[in-house]
Amino acid sequence: MSNKDMAQTITFRLNLNHEEDSLVWGLLLSMEEEPRKSLFGDRSKFIKWMLTKYAREELDFDDEKKRLELLRRDFVQSAQYEIKEIVQRESESIMEMLEKAVELAVSKAVNEVLKAVVAGGISVGTQAVVTSAELKSAVIPEEAVVPKMGVLPEVDGDNELPTSVLSFLDSF
Repeated sequence: MSNKDMAQTITFRLNLNHEEDSLVWGLLLSMEEEPRKSLFGDRSKFIKWMLTKYAREELDFDDEKKRLELLRRDFVQSAQYEIKEIVQRESESIMEMLEKAVELAVSKAVNEVLKAVVAGGISVGTQAVVTSAELKSAVIPEEAVVPKMGVLPEVDGDNELPTSVLSFLDSF
C-alpha cells in the first residue's frame, strides 16, 4: 500500500441553524486564537485529537462494560454457591433434629410399653392371642397367652424387669 492509500479525507457539513452544529462551529473558529492554535495546531489536528480522545474513551468504556459483566457473573456465582451452602447446612441441621426427635420418640414409646408390661402384664395397643395347650399324660385344657411378635413376654414372679433392661432404657 502506498502512503496515499493510507490517508482518508472526511468531509462534513454543519447546519448553523442547529444549536449543536453552531456550538461546534464556534469551537472550530476559536482554534484560530491563541493558546489553542499553539496547543492543537489547525482545525484538522484539533478534530483528529477530539475523535481520537473519544475513540479511546469509547474503547475504555467497552472494556469497563466487559469487566462489569465479569464482576456481575462472579457475584452471581458466589451468591449461588453461598445459598447452596446455607441450604445444605440447614438441611443437615434439620435432619439431625429429626433424628434426635425420632430417637426420643422411640425411647419414650419403649419406656411406655415396658411400664405397661410391668404394671399390667399386657402392653398397650396389643392383643393377647389365646391358645390351648395339651399335655401328653392327660388332656387338660389350659389357656396360654402368646403375645404378638415384638412384644416382650410377661415376667413371672414379682412382675419386675431385670435391672439390666432398666439401665439400658435409662441410657436413652
